[in-house]
Amino acid sequence: MEITDSIQVLMNNTEQNVQLDIFRENGQVLMQVYKQKDVTKWELGVELVDKNGFVIEITFHPNKSKNKENIKRFLESELYKKFNKYDSIEQNSYFIGIPSNWNIKNIEDIILKILSDIFNMKIKNIHFTLNAY
Repeated sequence: MEITDSIQVLMNNTEQNVQLDIFRENGQVLMQVYKQKDVTKWELGVELVDKNGFVIEITFHPNKSKNKENIKRFLESELYKKFNKYDSIEQNSYFIGIPSNWNIKNIEDIILKILSDIFNMKIKNIHFTLNAY
């Protein structure tokens, strides 16, 4: 399954608590995509665009590969200005809301931009799964 197919399944899935995990070959999660209506249940104060949209979370954990370089690229990027960090979340996580009127290509483009600009990776070097939590 391609990333485009995974995004489409996430968009069309009516189940609650389904997420798209994007990770390195070694299993380290780079980012996760959630439905905004599921994120509202977490009561973390995450600012949402609209309840039918999505949320992308990127997390910088000190034990992850190339973490210092990744966070440095993130803090210096244009993307940084679009993400929000919430103090209520103990992890070093950043969130961006994606409106429901974005199509699959728009969502794929921002995922690819995050991979290339922040994690210095290409789509061929990542793995992804759809999971329910």
